[in-house]
Amino acid sequence: MNKNANPLEAIIDFAWASGADLFFVQNAKDELKKLQENKLASPVAWARINKYGDLFDPRLCNNIHVDQNSVVPLYRK
Repeated sequence: MNKNANPLEAIIDFAWASGADLFFVQNAKDELKKLQENKLASPVAWARINKYGDLFDPRLCNNIHVDQNSVVPLYRK
């Protein structure tokens, strides 16, 4: 998993690897899933991220010809 593209999932996995309670981890995953399904239905733009964590190259469509591990979806609130 790419920690830059999916930071919340990476944090949940880190918590599990660090010995967090299974109920706590599963609850966090369920809440994240609800958030993604309800509030973040579809991205409105995409940007790329470099190895330093800087966002660049914002676009209204996802370019499938670039490394998808460097692509971050952007959502509107």
